[in-house]
Amino acid sequence: MECEIVIREAKPEDTAARAQLIERGISSYDRDAFCFFILQELMLQVSVLAAAVLFIFGGLSPAACALVPLALVAVVALIVCATHRIAAKAAAARLRSELAGFVAELHGPLGAERHATAARVLHAREGRGGEVGAGFGRLVGTVSVSEHNGAHRCGWLHGLAVDVRWRRRGVGGALLDAARGGAAGAGLRSLELATSALQSRATALLHASGWQVRTAYHRRLAGEALTLPMLLMRLDLDSPRAHT
Repeated sequence: MECEIVIREAKPEDTAARAQLIERGISSYDRDAFCFFILQELMLQVSVLAAAVLFIFGGLSPAACALVPLALVAVVALIVCATHRIAAKAAAARLRSELAGFVAELHGPLGAERHATAARVLHAREGRGGEVGAGFGRLVGTVSVSEHNGAHRCGWLHGLAVDVRWRRRGVGGALLDAARGGAAGAGLRSLELATSALQSRATALLHASGWQVRTAYHRRLAGEALTLPMLLMRLDLDSPRAHT
């Protein structure tokens, strides 16, 4: 069974659903982020060193020292979850100041979503009368464009999120196309965004859409112990590739 996913401009009444999509999108990286941080060499060194210090100078038994890595695992998990929840709330709050926002809305017969095997992605402007958007509607994707602080005629793309079930079906690319068009319509000449080492598929999609890496940096989550590699990417809206 095939459904339709319509890319359209966001409406005020979409805000709550968009915020939930963003929160779920960020939370979907909890496990990957935990594994990434806990396996960093520095974290392993800290765990072994702390256990050794407690055993030598603290007089703790080997069994008690063995609990140190478990405590470190719990701390890392707590930091990851807390950081993602804070990031989700901040991202949702930025929706109120966006220049342009777009959503992907799933349409089809009632109950079709559970049995859907394919989806046709359309922009609202491609609709044919009442054929597009018939049946139930549920948001499965969102993206925002806001003004970039300190950059003339440059926008900041953020809040890109797609429901896990509908990823890798062209929804993310269609949302990027809509955001690019909205930014150009708002008079912007370029767009920038930040992506992390956890978002390899999104980074590949951005590269394929003409985005270029401006710089690489590390975002500190807990001093030098927990850092996340980041890429700052840019799309020149005046370039021919940006319109492909």
